[in-house]
Amino acid sequence: MERYIPPPKKVKFIEGSTAIDPISKVTSPSRNIRELLKKFFRKDRTGCRILFTYNPDDLELEKRISNILEENKEGYYLEINGEVKICSRTYKGLVNGLSTLINIRRMEGGEVRNRIIVDYPSFRVRGIVEGFYYRPWSWKDRRDMINFMGYVRMNTYIYAPKDDPYHRKKWRLPYPYEDIMELRKLAREADIWGVDIVFAISPGLSVRYSSDSEVEKIVEKLMEVRKIGIEKYAIFYDDIPPRLGYKEDAKRYRSLGEAHADFTNRVIDRLEKSGVEIESFLVCPTEYRGVRLGEYVSDLASGVKGNVYLMWTGPQVCSPEIGYEETKLVCEKMGGRVVIWDNYPVNDYARNRLNLGPLMGRDRRLDEIVDGITFNPMNEAHASFIPLTTASDYLWNPRKYNPDMSLNHALKMFYGEEASWFRFLMEQVGYSTLWPREYKVGNIVRGISRRRYKDAVEFFERCLSLLDKIREMDSEIFEEIERYLHKLHLIGLGGLYGLRALEREYGKSAVWSGMWCMTSLWREVREMMEIVGASSFHDEKIWRTIVVENWVDRIFLEIVRSANKKLGLNLKTPEITSSLDHIDGSSFWRALDGDLSTYYRSFRRVGRGDYIRVKYPSQVEIGWISISTGLGITRPTRIAVKVDGSEEWSGVRGMLEIGRNVEEVLFEIDDERREPAVLKELYISRGIKAHTNINTTTYVDNMFDQRIDTFFRGFGERDKWIIFRTPRERIRRITVLQSPLRNVPFEVSVSENLREWSPVGVVRGAYSELKITSSGFLRLTPIKDGKFEIYEVVVNRNQ
Repeated sequence: MERYIPPPKKVKFIEGSTAIDPISKVTSPSRNIRELLKKFFRKDRTGCRILFTYNPDDLELEKRISNILEENKEGYYLEINGEVKICSRTYKGLVNGLSTLINIRRMEGGEVRNRIIVDYPSFRVRGIVEGFYYRPWSWKDRRDMINFMGYVRMNTYIYAPKDDPYHRKKWRLPYPYEDIMELRKLAREADIWGVDIVFAISPGLSVRYSSDSEVEKIVEKLMEVRKIGIEKYAIFYDDIPPRLGYKEDAKRYRSLGEAHADFTNRVIDRLEKSGVEIESFLVCPTEYRGVRLGEYVSDLASGVKGNVYLMWTGPQVCSPEIGYEETKLVCEKMGGRVVIWDNYPVNDYARNRLNLGPLMGRDRRLDEIVDGITFNPMNEAHASFIPLTTASDYLWNPRKYNPDMSLNHALKMFYGEEASWFRFLMEQVGYSTLWPREYKVGNIVRGISRRRYKDAVEFFERCLSLLDKIREMDSEIFEEIERYLHKLHLIGLGGLYGLRALEREYGKSAVWSGMWCMTSLWREVREMMEIVGASSFHDEKIWRTIVVENWVDRIFLEIVRSANKKLGLNLKTPEITSSLDHIDGSSFWRALDGDLSTYYRSFRRVGRGDYIRVKYPSQVEIGWISISTGLGITRPTRIAVKVDGSEEWSGVRGMLEIGRNVEEVLFEIDDERREPAVLKELYISRGIKAHTNINTTTYVDNMFDQRIDTFFRGFGERDKWIIFRTPRERIRRITVLQSPLRNVPFEVSVSENLREWSPVGVVRGAYSELKITSSGFLRLTPIKDGKFEIYEVVVNRNQ
């Protein structure tokens, strides 16, 4: 049997099979059930009969299942045996049974094995809270989410988008008519699927808790949505200043917790006087995370009515683990009425990353002590479906929950035989920032170093094809994550350019052209803010999401090193890593490109502990390091240079003389303040004495920095020159690497005194070698006007 999600509590297979699609006669106490059947099953006179009932006619069956159904209001009995029977005491239970039938049809086909299922949920409240910052979902996204929730047997949708102005900043104002009509459609869809919409208001930024008119504003708004069928409500006091903001409130209440309790109670009283029956009312406190909760929570929990349930995000805002004992302590503090607000797979704290992996780290016994869990999804609604499917699996039957098994079945349920493509996408975003996983590339890297490229070619071809494949598989997800897919597409294209240059018996010029194509695409990839080809971890202690492992850079660097060998060059291309995120087009690489016209610009606030690390494969001589700062990095900074495994730190502003061989350079911000930042240039010079009269924003030293992703750019004219000193030992050859698209021929001259120059030849084209037997100074003079980019000049002392 295929496993479907969520898995039922009890399944018994019986002899024979039944064709459940198409269907013929449907007996149901609700028209909504018949509407749902039309979406998933065909109709035919010779098809299967389906019976939905609250009270089965079979007295023996009624006796056998009555206790289970009475104790579990959303439980159901499903029998497939020549016909289909679904029994439950509630409409939601019938929908849950239908959802299981739909899953069986989807996973097993039209004819399925006969069976009896007795099933019920472990948590009372199972759902999602649209509670993230930045762009809210569209109304279509929300309707699709309701349909998804019904399909995986979730029952609660909380409407609370932080950047909906009428929810938070303009909470006193009524919703526009158009939004009310959209909410009405949403309520209708939720009603069909048996999903409760909880309408939340967040007044805490500006509300006067002592004011009766403020209570009336809340009640008016709640009564407005009640008219369109929304009958459950919440007040959120999260992410507001932890103090009373008005003098009249400070006079009336001794604490913020007391104020929140009183205000909530008055809203409930006012609703009940208007004839509204409040079975349960949700409140998100200002103090919503942690285990050792303070006086605020005590005042709030002891002050609110008995039908108020408090929300809690776990030990942290985004909690990698929520354990039984710590949850039990919090429940006791909160009066035993707790619904967990689980901040997964939300990504508003890391908008350039996706959380696609399965739910993990939740104790299997939480249903014993909390009333339910609502999960906060990503801004990308449809991309949230896979992680939320695993969450629904946990919610229904936590004791049997296995994250990886749940993920496997969720992928197969949604994508069937194409599931491996979505798994590859998950792997390339590192699964999630709470539980990151590294994509193993050891075989790929070793293969490249040994000139065996099969694994690397397969990897890059998969990256290249993923964009079109996801577009075919799921157009909704494609629209949400197109930029991530486009970045992987560029990675695939660049990698294949590099590998093809290595695979075939090309001449050196063709090898360099392939490397140039790869590194050009690599630069484009690095400038996109979305993180792919790497895993990241969200460290809540410092509220920073950093790359843990970047396997795409590892592969590209190995291709570059193999190309160096094939070209006979001894370039020591460094590995550059950083904790910094960036906006599009202004990555931290821009601060290391030796170009004063570019700069790094932060995507988030930066502060103490943020770093840029430049690690060379072996020791290289560094002459000096200079820093050109901008907004936000005018504060104390420091640099460490590592020699033979030991670090030597120096505070730095402007320029720092080094003058020796080093293995690693580490630039770190040394300031407690956290602010947006701009870093114009962090330049590491090899100390080559080079000069030019060409006007440019790029450092002439870029030609000697051991990197093929930086260049010296200019416009060649006959009266221009570049002069640099060669090593004291007699040299044998120079190699000049220029852009295949922007290059000019240069006359090469030598001199021992900078006064008398002797021409020794011409370098032309993208890749050029010139034999020289000399020492002293070399001069490159353009012999043709035109734009050029010189990536590297390699001086070779050997033949």
